Amino acid sequence: MRALKTRTATLAVLGLVSAAAVFAAAGCELSVTYEDPNPDSSIDAGTDTGTDSAGDSTTDADATADADATADADATTDADASPVDAGQDAFVNPDGSAANAAAIAQFQADQVATFCSALQNACGNPVAWQVGKCKTIYLTGFANLYEDLLAPGVTAGGRLQLNAAKAAGCIDAIRAIPLPVRTAAEHAAIVNACKDAVVGLQPIGGACRTNIECAPNGACKNIVNGTGTCAPLDAAGDRCEYPTATKRRSNTCSYHGIGDNGRFCDNTDNVSGKCVDLFPVGAECVFDTQCATNLCGPDPDFAAAHCVDSYNELTSNGTCDYFTMP
Repeated sequence: MRALKTRTATLAVLGLVSAAAVFAAAGCELSVTYEDPNPDSSIDAGTDTGTDSAGDSTTDADATADADATADADATTDADASPVDAGQDAFVNPDGSAANAAAIAQFQADQVATFCSALQNACGNPVAWQVGKCKTIYLTGFANLYEDLLAPGVTAGGRLQLNAAKAAGCIDAIRAIPLPVRTAAEHAAIVNACKDAVVGLQPIGGACRTNIECAPNGACKNIVNGTGTCAPLDAAGDRCEYPTATKRRSNTCSYHGIGDNGRFCDNTDNVSGKCVDLFPVGAECVFDTQCATNLCGPDPDFAAAHCVDSYNELTSNGTCDYFTMP
């Protein structure tokens, strides 16, 4: 993850999707355990054809820093969803119940707490460190993988599956993030550890609010008044969309914009954008998500930025100064 590039237009590479208190004390270890809220219910992503009736549930203010990012404990039941076997590591309450929403919210919270704690330690635990500011910046998850979870109603909507083992592996990978310098390979290892911790259940043709609600290799398209339809990913050269307002990563060229098929949407205006190949090392860039390495680094004079194969989190982003200044 990284802080905002304050001297360039580049977006934060690793926004952390979470909310819950960041460890104020240096060196605090985060113990991560995700337990199945409904041991008798498991789902195979992509086979649930039901649509959700509780999609507008909002967040409990104590569970996360972003009111739209997590679930309301009173989320109602989705009568259409039916559980099917998915293996022992994956679990979900397909009715959008409070237990499943809370598990996803905890994953969000753990991401933000772990990454902000790592940054704070790397900066020498400055007294002026602004915990709240760090949490706010990193609400969208490592490399902005989970910006879709910030859309209203998504976390509690019953259209997502959390894999407990992968969620725990993601937190472990973030905790061990190399700082200050991270190579593209080290960065990719964390992305790979985190990208499938939460996946969508809606099949092609199913209702959706954001890309992540669609099963892998699907995208939420043609959204009108907050509701769209899951459809196949856009191919190279196709017009593409950004279903979420933040437009940091999630687009219709790859599964919720993770770029695993080598494509990204080259414009965020939802009119002229098209799917193109990720840029190689050395190409000029504005966002990390344009680069095959997922790292867009500013030049020494900050006049431009280029795709790089290694990145200094603290100096390039000005992370320590950013989170210690008002």
